[in-house]
Amino acid sequence: MSPSRRRYRGQFLSEHMTGSLTSVSAHAFALRSYLGAARISIDAVTGGGAAEVHLAHFAQTSFAFVTVPRVALTWHRTQDSRGRAAILVARRGEFRLVSDVPAVVHGASAALITPGDAPVQIETTSDEVELIYVSIAASLLSSELGALAERVERGPLSFRQVAPIYGFIRALTEPASAGPEDPRAELATPAEAMATSLAGILGHGVSGDEGVLSRLFAFLDTHYGDAGLTLGSVATRLGSSPRTLQAALTRAGSTFTEELRRRRVRRVDSLRRSRPELRAEDLRIAAGFRSTSAMYRALRTYAESIPGPGDGSAARSDRYIAETEEKPHIAAMLVSGM
Repeated sequence: MSPSRRRYRGQFLSEHMTGSLTSVSAHAFALRSYLGAARISIDAVTGGGAAEVHLAHFAQTSFAFVTVPRVALTWHRTQDSRGRAAILVARRGEFRLVSDVPAVVHGASAALITPGDAPVQIETTSDEVELIYVSIAASLLSSELGALAERVERGPLSFRQVAPIYGFIRALTEPASAGPEDPRAELATPAEAMATSLAGILGHGVSGDEGVLSRLFAFLDTHYGDAGLTLGSVATRLGSSPRTLQAALTRAGSTFTEELRRRRVRRVDSLRRSRPELRAEDLRIAAGFRSTSAMYRALRTYAESIPGPGDGSAARSDRYIAETEEKPHIAAMLVSGM
């Protein structure tokens, strides 16, 4: 299928930018029409400078080579957007993904925004930014990326990893030479392969559950001391569902109870080292166990994960339990953050 190619040039003016594009170029209307069709609005321009957009469209993929000044824009996604993902890679300058939507973000130079219908806000943060933009069909993403439910942060992307693809896309979007047929009309397949490879590079090693689990683990790391925590209450606090959390944990080979008990056992072990005067009841309260018997069971179950002398872990745990029972009760000394 022949690609559609357009080249739009414009001049951004900083005055009176309130959601529309002002241009002194003869192609201003064409550029504005393209942005409207793509449901992209220019919300603000905080710096002057030229804007240039080169485009190439195929059935499964679309590409743009873009240079812009400091600008804020919104991609107003719809239900149809659930079938498309977007990739941005900056060669010069930086941008940031403002919206908290499912995405893989590599510093301030690259992002893969997975399919969805929530609005996406993006801001360029340099005076002159050069980047490529790729719209790719959701069916071309890996199943892990397609299932991504949270934002995942990665370190900055090395441009060397994507330089050949970046160069291909820049050349692909250059206006075709004059003639009855576009000499690059047969590039749909390699263009699709390039887009898929780029998505694979940005999403390498990312699990569809990664964002869900990172939020869950961060919450448990902070709130394990709450004796009333349940899978349902945590799901509500995270804006998720018990089924989603449990499914992610199952795929990771764990359970909610295991994750919670491990953190509580680590807290008990840390306290017994730093506060040897504490009794079992004090430790139970500080770690969030509902009863001392539940704490003892967890200590025995997870004793292997507690560092200590070389004698048997179970024996060490039993000895520690006996020792805590002999200590004076000082629950009144418990303080927040102890």
